[in-house]
Amino acid sequence: MMTKTVGSKWVGAGMLGLVSLFGLVGCRHSGVRETVAMATAPDFQEIHVNQDCLILQDQVDGIVGVSVPQGKPVGGGAPGASGERSVAQLDLSVCHLDSQFTADHVKGELVNGTVQRSVVVVKEKDYLMKNQFERPVVFVVEQPVPEGWAIASEPGPDKMLGNVALFRAVALPGQMVRLRAGEQHTIALAE
Repeated sequence: MMTKTVGSKWVGAGMLGLVSLFGLVGCRHSGVRETVAMATAPDFQEIHVNQDCLILQDQVDGIVGVSVPQGKPVGGGAPGASGERSVAQLDLSVCHLDSQFTADHVKGELVNGTVQRSVVVVKEKDYLMKNQFERPVVFVVEQPVPEGWAIASEPGPDKMLGNVALFRAVALPGQMVRLRAGEQHTIALAE
């Protein structure tokens, strides 16, 4: 099983031939942007998932997300990046949330000679996605960003459509990819 982490510490494909083919050589995120740029080729299908790992058949940048063979329909769908409700599927073998956590910390900064304190709340989700197709696919995670919140992921999203961050990850046939999406909100404390 090949695994690749995106948005965290490392990127790799596991087999030297595939690594050199897709340019994923080096450290940290080397090759990710190039691979995503390659993924715009017509041979790559996109699998769109929302913040709950529901598989969407919405349209983003003129490309409609594909359905997956064993996906179970979920009533009503959820608004995707296009803002419209779309058909949604659930298939935990294709996408599931591996972990979710919320943390907060107090931050102090000096402003005009006075220390101003605030609480920073950070939420992160790890998406684990598996390509079950016989050719490479691009997973597109559509992460809504609530008002007053900001993306706190490295690398950041590939694109913002309104208040929806789009994170892309390329997966070879049978490959699992992990993508971490984080957001933060700062709350000023009264002195």
